[in-house]
Amino acid sequence: PFAASATTAALITDIAAVPSDSDLSKMSASISMQSAMPKLKSLVGIFFSSGASLMSWVTTEVATVAPELVSNLNRLGATGTMERYLQYILNIIADSKGLPFQPVYGIHRNADLEEKIAPDLAGYNDMGPVRIGNSAYKETQNDVYGSAILACTQAFFDQRLHRPADRNVFTDLERLGEEAIARYNQPDADIWHRDETEQVHTFSSVMCWAACDRLAAIARELKLKAKEDLWRANAERIREDILSNAYNAELDTFTSTWNGQTVDASLLLIAELRFLKPD
Repeated sequence: PFAASATTAALITDIAAVPSDSDLSKMSASISMQSAMPKLKSLVGIFFSSGASLMSWVTTEVATVAPELVSNLNRLGATGTMERYLQYILNIIADSKGLPFQPVYGIHRNADLEEKIAPDLAGYNDMGPVRIGNSAYKETQNDVYGSAILACTQAFFDQRLHRPADRNVFTDLERLGEEAIARYNQPDADIWHRDETEQVHTFSSVMCWAACDRLAAIARELKLKAKEDLWRANAERIREDILSNAYNAELDTFTSTWNGQTVDASLLLIAELRFLKPD
């Protein structure tokens, strides 16, 4: 119920048939995509990208794909695959202790994804170049903390799971929540991999709010009243700051960056993330 759809969800096409749970298991790592690619094909949230570049190194992009993948697997009832994918994300969170939390990791949880071009590979429909690795692993994307927590929230509420998340997992997620508090008003590259100077991006700030909001909900489920109050207060403080800095009264809209003048598609998720009511 708490998983957010990635902006790319609207581009899902060509779903020919619902695969079996075993088939999904083989495909549970997604191929990371570039936001500017003109053509996207997907099967229940597992993206195969074609366009300016094709990533042949199999990776999972935590910043955008993880919540959507969990949501889609949940809708399909593929609980076994969903549980294994959640464990993959939780293992990455455990691995990252004391290290920066990256927007993308390898299928074996490897953090170093140095990117290089494979000149001998033509790429899908000869639409190369083919790149091995993903240089986005070096980027600062502050929305990743909310994305990871959104994906993992399912593990605390889904009664179908064989191994539901417990207080130890909650403690690991709190570490990400503390990072979200520290970074919600800091510049980043955001989900569009913009090349210009880093700015404070509204979507990243809202995702940091979502991290605290979901931690409060998890604490309530675990009957940790003091923790619930703490994370609810953190969420409210971040929310008020976003409302003060990311809403342009003259344009009557939220803007892509704090005190900005432009908008982008990520702002459409503000209601879905429950930052504001849809109306």
